[in-house]
Amino acid sequence: LKTIAGDTLSALQISDNPVLDDLWALHHPVAINALQIERNPGLSACSVEAICQYLENYDPAKTVIAENLTGCNSIAEVESGCIVSTGDASQKFDFQVFPNPVSDGEPLQILLENDFFGTVRIEILSLDGRVLQALFEEKTTRQMNVGEGLNLADVGGNAFFIRVSDAKTSATRLILKF
Repeated sequence: LKTIAGDTLSALQISDNPVLDDLWALHHPVAINALQIERNPGLSACSVEAICQYLENYDPAKTVIAENLTGCNSIAEVESGCIVSTGDASQKFDFQVFPNPVSDGEPLQILLENDFFGTVRIEILSLDGRVLQALFEEKTTRQMNVGEGLNLADVGGNAFFIRVSDAKTSATRLILKF
């Protein structure tokens, strides 16, 4: 930890801790201005309130999450655990993905239900946060199936993220593949 002033950390650095496996001590609100979580070989639980709050509006130049276990190995993995929502918190933004887990060749259904009407972006992300595919669809009803054009055949590995965004809000889910 660097410079604590009240409930604000100028920078939170958690690095090179071979026995650390979670960050539950940070499961309360605290303002963080920069974040570095790396090279913690046993750390898989990073989606705690202080980290999730920071990731809602983080500066990529001041943020590193890498070389930890799955669940805490990238910004996208931590966001998925947070189910981070940006924009107006009073606007409910949620979606369901099924089946989860999904098998190779099986179509993935994404059910989006909220009051937003307009362009929706659906992205498949690798576990390290790279965008593998992106699709734009027009949402014209309160409840709608989206993402029919996604091709899972090109998605390698046993897991990936689906991120759905509209003009004001986004949410991410971890999808397992077998």
